[in-house]
Amino acid sequence: MKPRTKLQFRVVGLSSQLPDIKSMMTEWANNDCLNHIGYATKSRVVCMECGERFSTELVNRKRAVCPHCGASLKIEWSRKRTNQQFIRIGKADIWEEFQVIRCFELYAYYREGREPHYFIREVLQHWIKDDGKREEIQAVVVGVEILKFVTRLWDRIIISKIMMFVVINTIRILYSNRNTQGWE
Repeated sequence: MKPRTKLQFRVVGLSSQLPDIKSMMTEWANNDCLNHIGYATKSRVVCMECGERFSTELVNRKRAVCPHCGASLKIEWSRKRTNQQFIRIGKADIWEEFQVIRCFELYAYYREGREPHYFIREVLQHWIKDDGKREEIQAVVVGVEILKFVTRLWDRIIISKIMMFVVINTIRILYSNRNTQGWE
């Protein structure tokens, strides 16, 4: 985004000051959002979290706990040795006078005998002021058409008019509380 207005210059300046939270988001998504899967055959179970094998005697009602990493697994009966997962996650923060909603895409790749590999990228930052003015900063993906598609997709998934109403009112409440409680 090439800034043209005062608000856009302010948002671009603040965007460069945001902390890098990719590792924190990856850890949170791994613990709370991604499926923990193990693949079982007659003789073995493969934990996709650590890549190690263990006995099928530990499986009870399609659930097991990996003895190597301690992960609680949902067991699927299959000869598969690899797995991929893809999720979109977001985090809302207050940064100076803005509420910023940071949207990420996380790809997780699992293979037997290997540690999982995670790839995360920030796709969109949505900056909202308490008076309702807002700006978006999109990551440059490949080209303009893909960028427009990603923007429309994120608008449909995350930012609806109802959510905007709730977010704006939440910011007003937070800022009114911040001033009375001495937050700085």
